Amino acid sequence: MSELDSRYVYRGFWVNHSKGPIMGRTITTDTKTSTLVIAILAIMSTLGTTYLWNILLFLYHQIRATGKPSDVLFRQEQALIRTLPTPASLATERLKLWFLWRRKVGHTAFRGLFTVLPPALYAIGALFASIFTSAIVSTSNLDVLVRSPFCGFIKQSTPEQGRASLAAYTKSYEGNGVSYAAECYNRDTTESARCENIFLRPSIPFSITEGPCPFAVNMCITDTSPSVVMDSGLLDMNDYFGFNIKPVENVKFRRRTTCAVLSAEDHIRIVDRSELEGSEGYQWPPRYELSHEDYVVILYGGDGRKKNPTWKDVTTQRSLLLANATLEPHAA
Repeated sequence: MSELDSRYVYRGFWVNHSKGPIMGRTITTDTKTSTLVIAILAIMSTLGTTYLWNILLFLYHQIRATGKPSDVLFRQEQALIRTLPTPASLATERLKLWFLWRRKVGHTAFRGLFTVLPPALYAIGALFASIFTSAIVSTSNLDVLVRSPFCGFIKQSTPEQGRASLAAYTKSYEGNGVSYAAECYNRDTTESARCENIFLRPSIPFSITEGPCPFAVNMCITDTSPSVVMDSGLLDMNDYFGFNIKPVENVKFRRRTTCAVLSAEDHIRIVDRSELEGSEGYQWPPRYELSHEDYVVILYGGDGRKKNPTWKDVTTQRSLLLANATLEPHAA
């Protein structure tokens, strides 16, 4: 999210539900604080593994101290364990005892198995714990929680202001969307930094298939494969759109669009503006101070709310004069 302004990033504890309730626990801080956190974690992991080892070693010593008669090798092992050596030191010192007593005491190697193998495994585990401590903190390609004062409904004090704000917002995101789609969609790789960093996913996958006519069969221009179906399938709101919703509350979004070429025969008429006068919802003043104006009326079926039965099947209409008018720039 390199293009996100840092002032809109939420700082503090939050849960990234896409990674689960445990692995998704996240604390977002600035760079200075993260450096301090790494140092504290390194110290705490070292102290934690050291004191845990001492406790386990003391318990092992006490379990072995039964008071029963034992040989010299056993007593030397007890003395070695009681000094609370490090895992590596305990393993190496026990190997020395094996070398000294290998021909004097029976089963020396087997008896030392539980004194050499566990310390070696613990040492390896402590090493990995120290290494992965730094992996807890990430400084690149971060998933952050956005908290912006501009999220929500468009503020409006009057309906006119609301319409103006909505128009400006629509113009802005439509313009950005066209340029983004041209740059980031229909590409095998998205090498542009804009494609990689502005959204959680650079593009939304969808399939393109052929389908039947979505309308009455006689409305489509061809009977064989009359339509093209674009289907995104079910898209998880967290994975594709960057929402942070609990799994039990999550929803999936699907967009399915069917496009077909419609037959123009018997569905298009050219009428005079005067024929539209008196038809509810279709009466407009003439343009350019002309008394008559031709309109292209497309008849595929209306919305059923028109009271005038003459134009109830009108889908849309467009002025031929306005469509064919050419405006040339002129000096002010």
